[in-house]
Amino acid sequence: AELANGRIVIFNFQFTSYGAVRPYRTHGPSFAAKLGAVAAGISSLASFSLASPHTGSMSYRSGTLNAEDRASWGGGELPDVFLGNYSAVPPIPCFALSTEDAHMLQRIQRRGDVLRMRVEMEAKMDGVALSRNLVAEIEGSEKPDEVVVMSGHYDSWDVGCGAQDDLAASVVMTKAIANIQQLGLRPRR
Repeated sequence: AELANGRIVIFNFQFTSYGAVRPYRTHGPSFAAKLGAVAAGISSLASFSLASPHTGSMSYRSGTLNAEDRASWGGGELPDVFLGNYSAVPPIPCFALSTEDAHMLQRIQRRGDVLRMRVEMEAKMDGVALSRNLVAEIEGSEKPDEVVVMSGHYDSWDVGCGAQDDLAASVVMTKAIANIQQLGLRPRR
């Protein structure tokens, strides 16, 4: 933990499942800042990323993180050093690394080479923005109280517009509903 003080901390982990490693992306910067880091880099949450950093939601912790909270951390693998009060922990910059780049940095570090990084970022929070969801419903003919949910989502990656993560699924779901209506079908649920 003392090695993090004044440094950039890179979270590189073996991808086992999205749920098990997501806490490092979501709260990694707060974990690193609690140990005195000046910035945090997070490996993509994937087994490989084809040199494209995979980003996602991140938030700064507040309040206290107790041992009892481990159940919500993908298998309870949260190290003790990250437990404690976060109310005075400052926000620090956070950036995404491709899985391949994070592994390369780890290999360099394990060889004993000194790593020096300079991070320049222009990201900022521009406040709250209007967002919308598309919701459609076809009531079931026999069991209207039982629900089948089909969904997709749209978000953005650093390296693109988000059209494949996962706007494609949203388009497929919209088309499926249109086809059901055009064919005059009414599902049981």
